[in-house]
Amino acid sequence: MTAFFLVKLDRDSNDIDRKMQHILASHPEIQDCYLMTGEFDFVMVAKFRDTIEYTDYIYRFLDTYREIPIRTYSSTLAVRTVKKSYELPLGGGLQRAVDA
Repeated sequence: MTAFFLVKLDRDSNDIDRKMQHILASHPEIQDCYLMTGEFDFVMVAKFRDTIEYTDYIYRFLDTYREIPIRTYSSTLAVRTVKKSYELPLGGGLQRAVDA
């Protein structure tokens, strides 16, 4: 199962990326982590075997990320994958825009 964690910081700091990378290095269930603009500061994509593993992770979440000044966080589970692609749209339209 795929879960998304949305994290809003209480405050920002210069070393927040380094702290997050350090924590995530020992958590392979988090497959992707993005520093974001907008309402949330980080979005993390995680994979779990089942709802028990997911629930256990949620119960430990604030303790796991205690070095990160988290104001709020939420999580949600993906119900179904509608589209997943690793292709980069580097042909056609992008080249025409550069040539114009």
